[in-house]
Amino acid sequence: MMLNERRWELAALVSGGVMGGVAFGVSASFGLFLKPITDAENLKRQVIGLAVGLNMLVQGFSSIGWGALTDTYGAAPVMACGAALEVASLVATSYSEDGWQFYLAVPVEGLATGALSFSVVLGAVGKLVAPERRSRSLGMASSTIAIGNVVVPPITYALLASRSWSAAMRLVAGGCVVMFPLCLCFAAAARTLRRGRADYAAAAKAGDEVANPLRPAPARSLGETVRTAAATRSYRLVFAGFFVCGFHVFFVRTHFPAYLSDRGLPEWVGAASLSLIGLGNVCGTFVAGMLAQRYEKRKPRILACIYAARSLVFAAIALNDRPSVAFALAISCVIGLLWLSTVPVTNAIVGDLAGPRYVSTLFAIIFANHQVGSFFGAWLGGKVFDAHGSYAPMWWLCVGAGLLAAADHLPIEATRIFDDAAPAAVAARAADDTAL
Repeated sequence: MMLNERRWELAALVSGGVMGGVAFGVSASFGLFLKPITDAENLKRQVIGLAVGLNMLVQGFSSIGWGALTDTYGAAPVMACGAALEVASLVATSYSEDGWQFYLAVPVEGLATGALSFSVVLGAVGKLVAPERRSRSLGMASSTIAIGNVVVPPITYALLASRSWSAAMRLVAGGCVVMFPLCLCFAAAARTLRRGRADYAAAAKAGDEVANPLRPAPARSLGETVRTAAATRSYRLVFAGFFVCGFHVFFVRTHFPAYLSDRGLPEWVGAASLSLIGLGNVCGTFVAGMLAQRYEKRKPRILACIYAARSLVFAAIALNDRPSVAFALAISCVIGLLWLSTVPVTNAIVGDLAGPRYVSTLFAIIFANHQVGSFFGAWLGGKVFDAHGSYAPMWWLCVGAGLLAAADHLPIEATRIFDDAAPAAVAARAADDTAL
């Protein structure tokens, strides 16, 4: 029984992770479209930077609503909506010609990615797995999502090399159709696990003694949970620190390929850098999840180390005004190791603070602030370049922001914020996490 349960957990983890990987891989590839679009449509970089920034805002704030829907109705319907919106948004963007059309079309992709975001995927995975496997499973799910950043950018680059940017984007939209069968797989796994929990609850009601792998959590409303979390210092610190993560990630994602091209490197280096960042991210998120599982009480320190290490990397980029191909590729690998390794650790801290029941919503609120940072990273990067003809001020701003984030995470205490009473009845425990 336990072996079959783990297999269904793995099926849900992989199918959900791949859907998220496709969505985030497409989002990561927008940096490759920056120069082709601005050159073909005679637009400034800050126009596309602002469109991508709006995308990040929509992605972040919509993820709160998607997270609440996930906690209430389950993740599978939300993911199906995200897949449909992803295809529609890319097709609409491919027909855009001026700034306002990009401002309207590109943010729809953010709405789609919000439905396939870490808050939805990791929230669902966190509910599906037992507590003793939760942090490790979150790391594995994050690594699966990160694979999209490895696979999608080189495919996008190959398409852009042989056709117009609009035709390439429509082909990318066609590839996103693969998310629909994956959504069916996730729904089947969630339904099977939910049925198993229902059987467990029935056995518990009959008085049978069965080992319960689920962490007990009392009945509590979503509003009460959010209000309590918002009043907690540790949750507020996590919320503030995740802004910097978004600022870093989407400045690099949107502008790094163009930065490398401006420094005289071949165009293929930009695409390779995104793939190497994604490849490093696969390793980084997995290792971060394992470290969070092994050092349960030191998760905030793990995050502080990640942000401090990012500052060192950005300082190295800022100090090297004439990067070689080897330097660009090597630094991309290091960036990848630190890229989204914050995500499984942050999600695990949120689960520690409030339990798994409403983790999708609580993490989505934090993720929204991440996307606010993403907006400023994407938009301000273009604004600074247009004003100074260089990204140098942005690299140093990233250095300072990373150091502030490292200091922000040190006081965090990853302990339960609710004073739970004695464990509830087993049937109530099983019912608490049935919204998969």
